[in-house]
Amino acid sequence: LPFAEGQFDYVYSIGVIHHTPNTQKAFQSIAKMVKPGGQLAVWVYRKNTWPQELINKTLRAVTTRLPHVILKPFTFFLGAVLGGIPVVNTILARIVSLGSSVPDWRLRACDAFDWYSPKYQFHHSPEEVMGWFKEEGFTDLQLLRPQKSGRLYEWVYDHNLINGSGVNVVGKKA
Repeated sequence: LPFAEGQFDYVYSIGVIHHTPNTQKAFQSIAKMVKPGGQLAVWVYRKNTWPQELINKTLRAVTTRLPHVILKPFTFFLGAVLGGIPVVNTILARIVSLGSSVPDWRLRACDAFDWYSPKYQFHHSPEEVMGWFKEEGFTDLQLLRPQKSGRLYEWVYDHNLINGSGVNVVGKKA
């Protein structure tokens, strides 16, 4: 990055560094930008169950090679159309990513495109991301849970069954 190290009080990355060739190296790069006493927050894709990861890798092996003229309608259908049907979204999204479940169909379509088009997409466990923070000298770590709640949602989230969910961590530079 074109900045001096230790320059910023607050640094955050939401949904970006997992699309680089090496998420941990990208994390280390931005962690150096935080001054002592400053805070860093990151959100990266969360590792799901092995069947979900296998399905995702198989689909993305195809979608990342598709021309955009084909990929855009495909992701529009997944995100805007299927993602807008509550029963389909609830069931199908446990198997394949529909992008997101936000109310706005345009955002769902963008989220689906963001899921299926990037060359790089890595998924990480909360423990892995917390370890990166510790290795870079961060303290007061907080693993932030999703804003959604309810016993069923929390059980599904805790068992890594939500495709596209994330690991959201914030810490203070010692």
